[in-house]
Amino acid sequence: MASTRSSSLHLFNFRGVDVFLHWSWFLVALLEINWNGGRYSSPTWNVLEYLELFLIVMLHEFGHAFACRQVGGIANRIVLWPLGGIAYVQPPQRPGAMLWSIAAGPLVNVVLMPILFALVMMSSVLELSQSTPDAHKFLVMVAFINGVLLVFNLLPIYPLDGGQILRSLLWFWVGRARSLMATSIIGMVGVAGLFLFSYLTRSVWNGAISVFILIYCWGGLRQARALLLRDDGPLDGEARARLQQALAQSEALALVVRFRERLKAIWQNAATGPDKAVAALEQWCCEAETSGVAALEQFARRLGGWRPATG
Repeated sequence: MASTRSSSLHLFNFRGVDVFLHWSWFLVALLEINWNGGRYSSPTWNVLEYLELFLIVMLHEFGHAFACRQVGGIANRIVLWPLGGIAYVQPPQRPGAMLWSIAAGPLVNVVLMPILFALVMMSSVLELSQSTPDAHKFLVMVAFINGVLLVFNLLPIYPLDGGQILRSLLWFWVGRARSLMATSIIGMVGVAGLFLFSYLTRSVWNGAISVFILIYCWGGLRQARALLLRDDGPLDGEARARLQQALAQSEALALVVRFRERLKAIWQNAATGPDKAVAALEQWCCEAETSGVAALEQFARRLGGWRPATG
């Protein structure tokens, strides 16, 4: 929270959710308003249009937050910034809870669609396009922006909502780690398409969004690998082969996994042979302390301080 407060402006608190606005939002708002200055006869409408984008994104993020709380999760912070918004949600680690927490955001946009469409139709019936063309253009743009946000967010690219919805659905069949691995890989493919689109359209903004998504996809791959390593359940032949391939890419990681398996075996055999288990633990700590892996050595030293109590 401290880092968020130092780089963002706290706007308000609604039902226990703190809403922050990142400082860069003001800079991008100024650029966007100037770039789109020719759309209306008065710059006031450009400002209103950008504020409307801000409002839709905020409602979208509140959808995530309240849905997460509904399933027993934690959601107490929203940060709005130029690339959209981030609702810091921690739903229970269940696929159904995750699915509802993520899907509720786009559902807000779905609910807004008929409302905004009705306003546009009413504007046409009242012939606002003739009497007050700026107001009519504004309503059309509001409906258009909401639709674009909905379609973009539903792309099956992690960490967009569509990618996380796909991950939640896959979670029911292949588990938490493998679903994240699959959606991250699909996201990488999607990012390649976004980079190509950014190049063809010469859009710096789309390029920035592509870089942002790429960073999250890479983080998703690393997190999925860590979840696989922490999974104590049995692995089938294909999953074990993929795990071994991943471990082969990092000797240090493979070494840590081997020590982990040995330590787990010592713990499981402790009840049947306490004396042998203590001796095996002594040997494990001695080898781990000279493994050359800093984190493993530190853990072994801490465990070594506990060893006398085992006797």
